[in-house]
Amino acid sequence: MNKIEKFFKKISKTEKKDILKQIRLTQERKINPAKIKKIKDSKNFRIRVGKFRVLFYWKYDGSIMLVDICKRDENTYKNLK
Repeated sequence: MNKIEKFFKKISKTEKKDILKQIRLTQERKINPAKIKKIKDSKNFRIRVGKFRVLFYWKYDGSIMLVDICKRDENTYKNLK
């Protein structure tokens, strides 16, 4: 089981539903581009979903690759390149 799967087991069904909806909207490019932020000094981007951050990057085929989903804290963006 990877880190993202473990994370989903810890959160409520409502939070999981909200996060998955935002991931789907991002993948389909139906999310407001202003909600997607580039992370400094990294190839990664983030979207906010309440108190959580979904970290991802765009693949060459236009799909997204999830890097992490985590609760926002002082270590959220450390060690991303």
